[in-house]
Amino acid sequence: MRFKRWLAFALLLSPSFSQAFYLYPARSVFGLDDACRQQDKSSAIDCLFTEAVSTPEYREQLRSLLLSSVKAAFPAYVSDNITAKSRNQTWVVSAEVVRASRYMVNKGTTTDIFLPLTVSLKFTNILSGEVLFTRSHTEIQPASFLAADLESDATKDVLRKHYQELLKTSLENVIKAASQHFQPAQISTTVQKVWKGYVILDKGLDAGIGNNDELVQSDGSSIRVIHAEANYAVAIPILGKDIHKDAVFEKIATSTRNAVRKPKALLADIHVPAGYSKNLVEQLFSDNLGDAAFTLIPINARFSQLSQAISQETELSQDHIAGLDSGKSANGNFRPLPELFLRISVAEPLVYSITSSTGEVQHRVVESRVYGDMLDNTGRVVFATQAKDRIEENIPSGIGFDTESRIEVTAKNALLELAKQFTSNVKFNRFSLKVDNTQDDIFEVIDSSGQLQIGAAIKVFRQVKADDVDALIPLWEARVEQRKGDIAIARLLLPINSIPEQTLKPKSNDLVLLDSASQGGSGGLAFCKDNPNAPSSTLNAGNLPEQVYFSVAGRSGKPIYGGFSSYTGQQSLTDAITKLTTNTGFRNSVNPVFYSPQESGCLFTHYQTSLLADTCANVTESASCDLKVNLTLVLRQLDGQGNKITTAGLLEEFPMTKVDHQARDGVLQQELQTRTDKLLSEILKNPLFQRQ
Repeated sequence: MRFKRWLAFALLLSPSFSQAFYLYPARSVFGLDDACRQQDKSSAIDCLFTEAVSTPEYREQLRSLLLSSVKAAFPAYVSDNITAKSRNQTWVVSAEVVRASRYMVNKGTTTDIFLPLTVSLKFTNILSGEVLFTRSHTEIQPASFLAADLESDATKDVLRKHYQELLKTSLENVIKAASQHFQPAQISTTVQKVWKGYVILDKGLDAGIGNNDELVQSDGSSIRVIHAEANYAVAIPILGKDIHKDAVFEKIATSTRNAVRKPKALLADIHVPAGYSKNLVEQLFSDNLGDAAFTLIPINARFSQLSQAISQETELSQDHIAGLDSGKSANGNFRPLPELFLRISVAEPLVYSITSSTGEVQHRVVESRVYGDMLDNTGRVVFATQAKDRIEENIPSGIGFDTESRIEVTAKNALLELAKQFTSNVKFNRFSLKVDNTQDDIFEVIDSSGQLQIGAAIKVFRQVKADDVDALIPLWEARVEQRKGDIAIARLLLPINSIPEQTLKPKSNDLVLLDSASQGGSGGLAFCKDNPNAPSSTLNAGNLPEQVYFSVAGRSGKPIYGGFSSYTGQQSLTDAITKLTTNTGFRNSVNPVFYSPQESGCLFTHYQTSLLADTCANVTESASCDLKVNLTLVLRQLDGQGNKITTAGLLEEFPMTKVDHQARDGVLQQELQTRTDKLLSEILKNPLFQRQ
């Protein structure tokens, strides 16, 4: 503790560090005016919370608390304004309410109410949209009331007051937690060499300098790192052109040195059913990735709101804010998209219950499934998996958690397991591939492992001597257009350094570098993007095409491409990325072009579920009934005209006996999903899905 005080004091006194960066607290807490759950089923905000925080007096209290707490937590860094002079060195601190829920546990004559509230804190570069630090905090406020008084005005007033105090406490605690984990370190590096407009620095990954880092000089000049290795980094100028050897640049590091080494990924799409919050899903998943082999790029979903607020609160003009400057997003000074993209899909929960013959006990089952995949910049699936959680419990009549709270618990647990699987199973390898023949804008790359497939966005590097270091300089962005055996044929797109006179064309023995988690291999399959599946069923079997896609994507031996819609209801990855990154400081001049292996045709999912016998249709005195079910699951490979090339499928007929009338639909859906998993395990042994 004494060391932390000394560090803060030393940094405050240091002239160079005091000018390195500032923190500006946004004057409002975001999320307070969002639609609440009783109005919008996708909201995670209780309407009683919205009422509690709506008064101008309370909002003013929150503003004062936010400002005073940030100043107390970060006394050496807080600034009361952002000016044209300080804009490159100031991060905006913003707070957002992610969840404010209300759950009930009936206990007969009394009811316990729990109020879980989650607040997120973000430090955002308002010029680029980059989130440099994030922290979330959850608190739960319990309260107990007489069951007969739950709807009374007095009870609601008490709950509103609980929400008001809970938000204040959560805000103070998330800022306090941030102050304990936000440990900025100053990193200085010296220019070793300036080669044709590229700035070669004497420090790299080992010192905590990584790709896309921005570094500044004391005169206000700034550069962005475009490639980093262990002991050097390569950058291009952003502001200021007269950069020379021995110039010193600095950055403030907010993450571990290990983090800068990892490939970056964007959580591009989150699909949830009614009653779920995308923000909460993102928070739960990202907070539990642990020591994954990749780093998620945080996106401030409130960036447009934040940009508008900052332009009104400070001297910073709208021209300098990324969220208000979409017309300039082709500019090379904007952030490039990463080369990896994640998607998460939360399936409709499975819920059913059976009441005992005496009516005194209810047997309730709640099960949540979640799916996730990671794709590279061609749309090739790097990893795909699913996770589920189930709560099965006997509840005495009128006593126990309400169903909504159990759905949230199972979804949360499933998301934690999903994050664990990504952490445990996604690993990367570095590949260095040689450029061979070149002609005009076309060049060939020797790629015997099949890492570069059609559509791949790549960079061409050249080795340059800088003092005692052989530095690799990224010259061009390019895209693979063809493959011929072990050769990938690519076309140049844009020079990395956009100064015209410095645009060097590739030549033989230049290199293409990539970090890949895929097994490589030629060929591949994709689901028919315009017509991916056709159900033939009157039964509620859940979203079987969704289940089929994630199983095939995760377990096929042959590469699967998922950049387009792979089942009805899934938006394309291009649309998802565009919606997420518009006006958030990302460069749009080289967007991903996702590949579909048309020479292999496409996959079409056909399934049929039907009842061959159903005694449940005739309700008798018996509490149970019998079913005979048909499940047909077929994956067809179709050519460009829709004609069948080959088929992999199975049919299963199975009985279900002693099914309780009350739970018939839920038990049937559960059985169909379980048997679909088993059928897919067999179908994926078909040669259609075997690696070539």
